[in-house]
Amino acid sequence: MIDFTDEQLSVLDFVKEGYDVLVDACIGSGKTTVLQEACRVLKLAGKKVLYLTYNRRLLEEARKRIDPNDADVHTYHSFAGTMLNMAGVPATSEREVISKFNQHLKRVYKYDVIVVDEYQDISEELKDMLCKLCVMSNTNYGFCPQFLVVGDKDQKIMDNTEIDVVAYYIERLETPYKKICILGIGEYGNTKDADILLKYLEDSEEDRLP
Repeated sequence: MIDFTDEQLSVLDFVKEGYDVLVDACIGSGKTTVLQEACRVLKLAGKKVLYLTYNRRLLEEARKRIDPNDADVHTYHSFAGTMLNMAGVPATSEREVISKFNQHLKRVYKYDVIVVDEYQDISEELKDMLCKLCVMSNTNYGFCPQFLVVGDKDQKIMDNTEIDVVAYYIERLETPYKKICILGIGEYGNTKDADILLKYLEDSEEDRLP
């Protein structure tokens, strides 16, 4: 039995209640354990989960921790390539699969929840891919998936990710029918954005998902 901290339990509670959640978590805060448990409880609730991470190394780590019965675990590129292949859309290189996905794909599997790991390294192209997933889900299935977005702004490693990811997710997730919860897990010390990490963006009670 895992002994979760109050902060970790807050994340899990919001996820189980159907909220979109953005978590900024430092190294050693147990975010992988939280993701593992979130995928498990979502599966038990009958939810189909897509877990997206940035590169093959992170993919291998995630697949060691996440039960394959709980979530479909992919890199952005492997997921895009799989969906393009099923749709019969050719992509001659890994480099072009995201742009082909964004330009040509009309339908993907129905996912109730999308888990985004290491959000701090999302490029504009990957941001557009997530938006495309929302549009296709809304068009084909009548709803936008729930999002669980996790990362650490201080661990950004990619030079081509200059977008303000936190601002983007606030904008994306702030819909009339969902609530955003920005939670900081772990000790941040002098993190310049510490004032927002524990801030809840409250919606009215009627905005709570059923």
